[in-house]
Amino acid sequence: MGQTCSTAGGNKLKYARQVELTDEYAIFRSTYSNEEGTLVTALKDGNAQTSYDIFQASVKKFGPRPFLGTREVKADGSAGAYRFQTFNEVKEVSQALAAGLVGREAFPVRKFTDEKYQQDYKFIGVMSKNRAEYFVTMQAAYSQGVCLVPLYDTLGAEVVDFIVNQTQLSCVCAEGSKVKTLVDVAPKCESLKIIVSYDASACTDELVEKAKAAGVTLLSYDAVVGEGRAKPVEPSPPKSEDVQTICYTSGTTGMPKGAMITHKQVLATVQGLSDVLAANNYHLSEEDVHISYLPYAHIFERAVCETLTMFGTSMGYYQGDTLKLLDDIAELKPTVFFSVPRLYNRIFEKLQGRIEEATGIKKSLVSSAIDTKLANLKSGGALTHWFYDRVVCSKFKAALGGRVRFLFTGSAPMSSTVQDFLKVAFCVPMFEGYGMTETCCAGGITMACDPVAGHVGGLIGSVEMKVISLPEMNYTVRDVDDEGRPTPRGELCLRGPSVFVGYFLAPEKTKEAVDADGWLHTGDVCRIEPTGAIKIIDRAKNIFKLAQGEYVAPEKIENVYVQAPAVAQSFVFGYSTKRFLVAVVVPNWDEFVQPWAKEQGKAFDKAALAKDPELIKAVAASMEAVAKKNGLNGFERVKAITLAEELFTVENNMLTPSFKLKRHVAKEVYKSDIDRMYSEIGDTI
Repeated sequence: MGQTCSTAGGNKLKYARQVELTDEYAIFRSTYSNEEGTLVTALKDGNAQTSYDIFQASVKKFGPRPFLGTREVKADGSAGAYRFQTFNEVKEVSQALAAGLVGREAFPVRKFTDEKYQQDYKFIGVMSKNRAEYFVTMQAAYSQGVCLVPLYDTLGAEVVDFIVNQTQLSCVCAEGSKVKTLVDVAPKCESLKIIVSYDASACTDELVEKAKAAGVTLLSYDAVVGEGRAKPVEPSPPKSEDVQTICYTSGTTGMPKGAMITHKQVLATVQGLSDVLAANNYHLSEEDVHISYLPYAHIFERAVCETLTMFGTSMGYYQGDTLKLLDDIAELKPTVFFSVPRLYNRIFEKLQGRIEEATGIKKSLVSSAIDTKLANLKSGGALTHWFYDRVVCSKFKAALGGRVRFLFTGSAPMSSTVQDFLKVAFCVPMFEGYGMTETCCAGGITMACDPVAGHVGGLIGSVEMKVISLPEMNYTVRDVDDEGRPTPRGELCLRGPSVFVGYFLAPEKTKEAVDADGWLHTGDVCRIEPTGAIKIIDRAKNIFKLAQGEYVAPEKIENVYVQAPAVAQSFVFGYSTKRFLVAVVVPNWDEFVQPWAKEQGKAFDKAALAKDPELIKAVAASMEAVAKKNGLNGFERVKAITLAEELFTVENNMLTPSFKLKRHVAKEVYKSDIDRMYSEIGDTI
């Protein structure tokens, strides 16, 4: 089952079909679903049931082919060429690592009483940037039916402590730079018994002794692999319904939640992603090459990794430093490119810089190339040009190694301006995806031939969508556009084989996220375009994501800022396409502004003072002081403020009867101020 995708003679794209409609909700299914409209639940060949099966099948099919690549280190310490392990070699070392860990009793069975999902668990933690050893650890875990618990390599000790204790981890594998963090938290983690360092140099005598004093054995990865080779064990594979991974989502307040993702859900996502690429005529193969730098702790890269493994694609790892990533890309020359807006923005800025530096005929030629190709993209979806691609765009393409067949972006919204430029500069389509940890990254994906950016496409075949009316926000599923065409609006909910089973040991939080009918409430407000495409337009929940992926809880921030002597009330806001927050602040006119104005020799005129740069600066300084005192992160601190003359009240429709801020009203009332502030601080992605 494919797609309707044609732009000749008018846009005939079709992303989804409506299967049910009431005044309260509308339900849609993907055009990638099969003819009967049922959802994709597993791999279509029916043989692989787990991630372990995917890897084993690929070993049989692609055994001697290059698989995992790492840059060699030259004598002077600089990075050299990529050296690849074959599928066969990765299987051998993963079996040896598994055997070594089993011999060390690294996987004790843990019994929990989670009412949402009950099974006996075996866990292993990993705290590292992406590298070949990380992938080997994943396969070693799967071969023994062990659930992977990724620990973000940027986590602080408090969160590491929480995750280790909640899952009762006995063993954590880590890159050398994180070994000390784990040793330091070990005294607070009674279950932790083994730390395996990917870098032998981290196993210093001092750390080995410190770990021993805490009841922990610190070993090198090579040592454990050696032990396993000397004493092999048989595989003990998982079942499809077993939890493959617990991915801890970054919390806005308190500790993170562990989303439980099963093998079955991963495989449904893999098939769904594969169907989308195939329907767009972008088939993956063993000839493809991928640069792996997005963290394995995120479900996006894990799902990509599983999909590429199934097709025998080679994966090269970056050096662990994003500042060197473009150098790694130039060396590896990937053919497919999965990334996030943050990197695409860097590439965009770099290419724009080259254009600005050009002079004379060269600049005129480049400008003509981009303008012509953008016009062709808008009019018919064309990405190539017989002349400009050879004389201009070939130099742009070199920034990604020169071989990329398609681009894929996810994790955060991306500017349509950047998208369109990169499409025509690299002469390839860009797929934009929408998803969450809770949906195993699956959700919406755009079509390759869609000339319109600014939406997240349609559903993949492993999920269906429910849009729920939000009359209190003036969004209903009966809404129409200016031409009278149906454009349902409301909260986006997802259900299907890709959706998670719940949060680990947090049934109440699971119930908050997933209703009795199995619908995951995303908190995003969407509009369904006439093509069936999903456009995210608002938030139903008071939590939103900034452009670089950070989740923000505005109420938490406002509760901090109200502690400032200068602040009576505040409305903190951020567009999902922006990197920073801004705020509309009602200053404490009597207690702060009036004394300040008297001291400055200024008349107490609210209208004039609200625009006074010196007062704005004084209020901002007061807010920054309490932000520092309360430990707000950099992305949680507002970068610009506008002063409001009157308080937010029930009477002026800014507050609910229970005195909660009506955010959607505030957004509309202060939209011009919000846009002005972003324009002044230049916060674009």
